[in-house]
Amino acid sequence: MEGYQLKVFVQGSTEPIWRIVKVPVKMTFMDLHLTIQKIFELSGEDTFYFELQEIGISVIKLDITGDVSSKLKTIFCNEIIDDYFYEGMVCDYFYDLEDRWEFGIIVEKKLDDYDVVPKVTDYFGGNLLEDCGGISGYEKIINEIDDELISFDLDYVNECLRDFEVEQVINNDLIKEDFILVLNKLKEIIKKRNIESYQVIKLNGTMTIYWVIIKTIEGYVVELFQSYDDLLQGFYNLRSESINYAFCYCYTFLLSNSAMELEQTLNSKQTIGAFFNEPGYLSSLINLEDGPLLLNWLEELLIGLTFDNNTSEADEIIDINIKNKKFESSSIYVHEPEINISEFDFGYSSKVKLNSSLKLFDRVCVDVICLPTLDTYITNELQMYAVIATEEDYLLKEIIFPDKIFMSEALVDVMVDFFRENGIPKYVVINNLNVLFLVFNFLNENEIGYIEDDTNYEIDLAIADAFGFDNEMIDNPFLQELIEEFRENEEEIETKLDEFLVQNELLN
Repeated sequence: MEGYQLKVFVQGSTEPIWRIVKVPVKMTFMDLHLTIQKIFELSGEDTFYFELQEIGISVIKLDITGDVSSKLKTIFCNEIIDDYFYEGMVCDYFYDLEDRWEFGIIVEKKLDDYDVVPKVTDYFGGNLLEDCGGISGYEKIINEIDDELISFDLDYVNECLRDFEVEQVINNDLIKEDFILVLNKLKEIIKKRNIESYQVIKLNGTMTIYWVIIKTIEGYVVELFQSYDDLLQGFYNLRSESINYAFCYCYTFLLSNSAMELEQTLNSKQTIGAFFNEPGYLSSLINLEDGPLLLNWLEELLIGLTFDNNTSEADEIIDINIKNKKFESSSIYVHEPEINISEFDFGYSSKVKLNSSLKLFDRVCVDVICLPTLDTYITNELQMYAVIATEEDYLLKEIIFPDKIFMSEALVDVMVDFFRENGIPKYVVINNLNVLFLVFNFLNENEIGYIEDDTNYEIDLAIADAFGFDNEMIDNPFLQELIEEFRENEEEIETKLDEFLVQNELLN
């Protein structure tokens, strides 16, 4: 990958403070912002923007006005720097509109061959400080500050910059323009179909792909499943309006009617998103190597929907045939999920048998949840738990690996322990078919029934008490953006997650 060598310097300082940093050309302005924050040891929590006066561009995170010049064209910080930078360019970076930190950026040269992580190669001056009144306040107190607090550690900073590795994803490659084109066309075709809730489509083209188109408040969510089993595990939950991080293996395309507050969107208007979902992990950006195949499948879906006129009910699937990128035929059929319960029966039974004479009359809910950890922003991995909860009590057990065997064992164990302590219920409440299948035989063996109903209230109470935040975060594919914004502690996680949930409701 190519790169740029940048000189980033603090403007208005009495003594020079600067860093020479090499960055990949595929870095976004958001990545550049985070890099600048790290190389000067700032927190990145306040408002920022870039001004590229030489080409009349202002780069912002949100639709702020403030000190941003109205004479400049505004773009969002998910844009790639290589689309705007050139050798010899000089631009400005502003951070914290109250303290008013101002930086200059000189694009010293373009590098023919460079790594995928930023790296500081030279520097002068120490670290900066937050909430000190900008450069003027900083220079007033600098002599009274412990040198260790402001001493710049080159090796430590470069190690931290490894977190900002630029991935080879469709979002930072020219192929994203092809995705934007076909997804915009797809959105217009979907609008004409007048979908009330969702449609399930089996498209037989290059290969058989299952698609689910979900109508949301903000627009549409299009999910791509590569097999029938993936469709069942990812979509056929008793509540189907959201991504299930415990079971869902699919590609998700977000087609919004208005700008989403996401940095990692495909287009500058922030109305199109593309993510990959894998059980036990946060939604991630789509790898570049998967791009051509996914683009082909999207093009086939566009052709199929253009010529198909079927309107389906919730229990129906539209079957479309495509050959050599040409529509051949379509039909519709009633669909009953083909579930083989034996595939979920692993012969596991807890060491302790249920023999309590105590009866439990409360509403008892059972589910599998996924929660972020302090390492999630690095590994993208979520921690999974089996949960059983009533309004008054709950029990959780960690699931060590996102596999049905481990899930089944954890679910059975928490039910046995909970029922021994509280009594055996007449039935349990389950809102996810996958969870039902995992405990189906255990329930039958112990003559416990089940009902299909929403479990959010009881499960949310349990999570709020155990971890201090709401379960709604689990079902939001935009969590990745939030995770990348914090590094420090659990209190910050809780605060930012609460803010995030208020602002983002696309899939709710």
